[in-house]
Amino acid sequence: MIIRGKRKFVLLILSLLLMFPLASCQGLFNPDSIGYGSVQTPELIVVYDSKSSPVSLPPVFTATATIPGTPVTPYVPQDTPTPTLTPPIIGFGQFPDDINPLTGLKVQNLFLLNRRPIIVKVSNYPRFGRPHAGLSSADIVFDYYIGYGQNRFAAIYYQNNEAMVGPMRSGRLVDGQLGRLYQAVVFYRNVDPDVNEGIQEKLGDLAIWNAECPPLCNVGEYSVASTFGNTEEMETYIQENGLDNKKPDLSGMIFDPRIPQQGDLVDKIGIQFGVEDRAEWIYNKEMGVYQRWIESSASLPLTMIPLVDRNTGQQISVHNLIVLFAEYETFSPSLHDIHLWDNFNGEKAYFFRNGLMMEGSWRAVNKDRPIQFNDQWGRNYSLEPGNTWIVIMDIHSTVVFGDQKSVDFKFQLGENNES
Repeated sequence: MIIRGKRKFVLLILSLLLMFPLASCQGLFNPDSIGYGSVQTPELIVVYDSKSSPVSLPPVFTATATIPGTPVTPYVPQDTPTPTLTPPIIGFGQFPDDINPLTGLKVQNLFLLNRRPIIVKVSNYPRFGRPHAGLSSADIVFDYYIGYGQNRFAAIYYQNNEAMVGPMRSGRLVDGQLGRLYQAVVFYRNVDPDVNEGIQEKLGDLAIWNAECPPLCNVGEYSVASTFGNTEEMETYIQENGLDNKKPDLSGMIFDPRIPQQGDLVDKIGIQFGVEDRAEWIYNKEMGVYQRWIESSASLPLTMIPLVDRNTGQQISVHNLIVLFAEYETFSPSLHDIHLWDNFNGEKAYFFRNGLMMEGSWRAVNKDRPIQFNDQWGRNYSLEPGNTWIVIMDIHSTVVFGDQKSVDFKFQLGENNES
């Protein structure tokens, strides 16, 4: 029994001795065999199958060998980039006190915004009244048909005063609607009694047609194109006559300085109200504005020349051009009304800014708020901060797209109307 026990003890010792060299051949972990410059990189292993969500297992660290003595590049934290602030869209909610709600621009003289806007009627015909005065200072210019193949302008002044605006001409029925929409005092020279009654029904004593000099004065020899107005003197006239001149709520327009991401490249827009009445807007990429051209005479084919502002000698330019379609109602060849109010469902409109065109719609859901604009998806359309020119075409007018990034709008009344 004792000998047998000793044999077991000897066999146990021999077995342990035989295992030790085998472990030495496999090698025990030795830090020197890897090097002090070793970097351990975590390797994340993810295990999942088609029937379960991915499951993250604890990371497995795999040693990466380097040559002993090789310096390890220390980790240098990178600066977090400063986020670029997105310019705010102007006009959602209430406008700040120093922002003009008709241009989206900041105004230094806040007194100018603490009043009603002023609308001045400006003639485009006869041609000897050109070049016009003061149109480049207007916040918004409305451009519409008045009959016999001719158009006329209604210029809105809010942010700026202008010493000379004109030549001034008579009012039209639509001016009453425009005056209400923009809460403005409307100045015009001479008017048909029936038309004047229609305007005053909408504006009351805020329709001014019989003011003397100042603020409406004749310049040079008297003619249909010799009357010019001074908007600062118009302001004085309003105060002296005790007219309601409190600051109105003009919210409704939206402005965004960022260039739109959608739109078609169009750099030439033609507006044809009659055979001899044509305007062209050409986009100046360097200046970022649309510049106005106009026919020089009635001779066909028409020769287009730059339309300048006689006050500055500079070509008239705008940041935004809008062509909207509305229903004209004809009472006589030179007497029309345009249905702007109560447009709840929207009518077609084309917007031009930054050399891009987008088709959308316009609405006038409140008689006492500016016209609102929507893109083709029904979202608010943002104008570029700056001045705007709005052309009102009849709903039967035609649109022709050219091959060279151009589009032409040809005015046309319905079958029962004269064009």
